[in-house]
Amino acid sequence: MININNVQKELLLTHLPSLQKSIESSDIDIVLEELDARITEIGINVDYSLNETGQKLQNLYDELYEQNVLQ
Repeated sequence: MININNVQKELLLTHLPSLQKSIESSDIDIVLEELDARITEIGINVDYSLNETGQKLQNLYDELYEQNVLQ
């Protein structure tokens, strides 16, 4: 299983409910790829800065990367 806490999982599945199976199968690569695509889709302002949702999702991406890839 992917190293993810309940708060992180809730935020992730709120924006990407299709990732439930990827979380259960420990496929961090798919989770991070889909999360990155979602940040690009809904998390960027017209001036290419991150909006509030984008900031939350980017923080989540960074946390999941650190917890699962760097360790």
